[in-house]
Amino acid sequence: MFGSRLCRLFARDGHQVWVAGRSLTKARSMASKLGAKPLRLNRDGDWPDLSNAEVLIDAAGPFQTYTDDPYRTARRALEAGMHCLDLCDDAAFCVGITEMDDLAKQRGKFALSGVSSVPALSSAVVAQLAQGAPIDAIDRAILPGNRAPRGWSVMASIMGQAGRPFPTTIDGQPTPTRSWSNPGTFAISDSISRLAYMIEVPDQRLFP
Repeated sequence: MFGSRLCRLFARDGHQVWVAGRSLTKARSMASKLGAKPLRLNRDGDWPDLSNAEVLIDAAGPFQTYTDDPYRTARRALEAGMHCLDLCDDAAFCVGITEMDDLAKQRGKFALSGVSSVPALSSAVVAQLAQGAPIDAIDRAILPGNRAPRGWSVMASIMGQAGRPFPTTIDGQPTPTRSWSNPGTFAISDSISRLAYMIEVPDQRLFP
């Protein structure tokens, strides 16, 4: 879902795009609409020649299922001379990307995790609001419309953590809680409100 949108945006802006995925048929279908090159790429298998690519963006997920070697895609991208970004919103995966730091510096490239609604956009908002003023508390929610398209990876990532305990900080104190707990109502306008629940995202580890 997000990968296809990124491909459209990069193609629109004149970049040379490779559409890569486990299914070459699906990659060809998308690439044909954009004038892009289709590639079959399985992170656990042999990779095609990407020597001319500058950046690899991993939009597959769910990233918490990347098992014993979660950063193998980032590692292979860095070793091949590419920057690497992923759209992960899993807290442990985002925080753990720092293990790629030494390799990234050696290759003169970067590996960024969490280039998504959280923690990238949420961090940008907090950083802007924090300029010139102390922060006492942060309370934010993402309230996607019911008609907003969403892919299987996003649903698996969010629903898969239901009931799972995770650490968060409330009033300056470590406070264990469970995912999909603490319901609250957020007013979008005078006539629209939305019910939301607390789930684990990287912000709870990074913002404190």
